[in-house]
Amino acid sequence: MRLTIAANGSGMAWVGDQAGVAVTNLAMADGRLLGSIAATIPTEDAQRWTHNLTFALLLDRGWLRGQVTANATADRIYYALGSYAELTKR
Repeated sequence: MRLTIAANGSGMAWVGDQAGVAVTNLAMADGRLLGSIAATIPTEDAQRWTHNLTFALLLDRGWLRGQVTANATADRIYYALGSYAELTKR
């Protein structure tokens, strides 16, 4: 996952080899960077159902660490599958 945040507060994210997408609901709360993206986790278990991603990443000594969650988008099937993520400043 790659994430950029512009000076105006907007964000873009890339997951795996997927195209970049705008981050929605981007906010800082309780020391965590929060947001949602229209992307998918590229693993076999997550790919079983259509989903979008949300993240909650704690800023810790130059790293963003925390959870990226795949949330199902289908009406009949609901699941949330979390993955741990660490992002460093480049």
